[in-house]
Amino acid sequence: MLYPCPECSNQVSDKADTCPACGYPLKKTRKYSRRRRKLPNGFGQISEIKGRNLERPYRAMVTVDKTVYGQPISKLLTPVAYFKTYNEAYEALLEYNKMRGRHFGSITMSDLFDEWFSKEQQRLSPSRQKSIRNFWLQCENLYKIQITSLTISDVKEAIAYNPSYNYQLGVKGLITRMLNYAVENEYLQKNILAYINLSLDAPVPETTHHLSYTDEEMETLWQNINPTTEFILVQCYTGFRPSELLNMRLLDVNISQKIMIGGMKTEAGRDRVVPIHPKIYEIVCNNFVRSARLKSEYLFSSKTTGGVYTKMSMSALQRHIKAEMNNLHLNINHSTHDGRKQFITMAKRDGVDEYAIKRIVGHRIKDITEEVYTDRSIEWLRSEIEKIK
Repeated sequence: MLYPCPECSNQVSDKADTCPACGYPLKKTRKYSRRRRKLPNGFGQISEIKGRNLERPYRAMVTVDKTVYGQPISKLLTPVAYFKTYNEAYEALLEYNKMRGRHFGSITMSDLFDEWFSKEQQRLSPSRQKSIRNFWLQCENLYKIQITSLTISDVKEAIAYNPSYNYQLGVKGLITRMLNYAVENEYLQKNILAYINLSLDAPVPETTHHLSYTDEEMETLWQNINPTTEFILVQCYTGFRPSELLNMRLLDVNISQKIMIGGMKTEAGRDRVVPIHPKIYEIVCNNFVRSARLKSEYLFSSKTTGGVYTKMSMSALQRHIKAEMNNLHLNINHSTHDGRKQFITMAKRDGVDEYAIKRIVGHRIKDITEEVYTDRSIEWLRSEIEKIK
């Protein structure tokens, strides 16, 4: 298609860049931006000194600290801070950061985990370290991905690797903490998980009912006294949660006054005083003396691989109870919480006051008169708990 040139009016093609007759430019030349990409936070600064005839006009500065307002504090790169070209200055900063272990994008998720975990594990218990390593094993698809290339889809794939809700929650928490560490050390500018609601669908809990012990099972427990049956019987006559008994210290047991002080989980359940029932008094005394002799601060002690006596773990308690149920030919479905249910069952059966039961087991009392305006003595609680036969 032809059209007249705006300068000389000669006919020119619409595909021509300039007029063949007068040379008038017919198409605007595209201007390309010379603006360079922003350097990563903490990487350093490169500035061009203009207005002076310098052989090396590009100045490189490194970030050494931050002000209280988060602004970088910089100093000249040493031993050389001035360079002929921008690229030379950039290479010098890159080498400087590599020497300091600063990766800025080239670090992979596997590298990030190794660096983060080597510092984090000093504050973690051995069991927690093991859990984190197990969570990281679920993230094999992330190992070789550079942290700057990580996507939400990559994270979702790692989380979905194991269908267990607890594992998914653990993996999500692990990746979040790793990326927070990367931001704190300025390997990344932001944590991609911080701005996205990566919610997990919690499984619908199955309705599980704790089992109380039958009269025959209680008789069997009394006839076969050992560390595991002693724990169960103390729980059956105090109503403590298994974790509360495991954390019971000798300082929390007053043998002369025949009381135990413990509890956790809820406001109503913390530091509650429970009278020691006469039927378990001897068991409590024996465990108290045994732990004191073994230099353990816990009422129910367990020997570690290092030969030290300390509190038993919940997983060990579960194993012991399962084994004991098998050995005594009792219901193998009994769990660590069943002693607590047994206490409430026996208390209601033998007519223990409803408010006494709630005070002993640490349940909330909704009656404001009873909760706020009524004082109950230890002797009243003792008289109520001793109704249990």
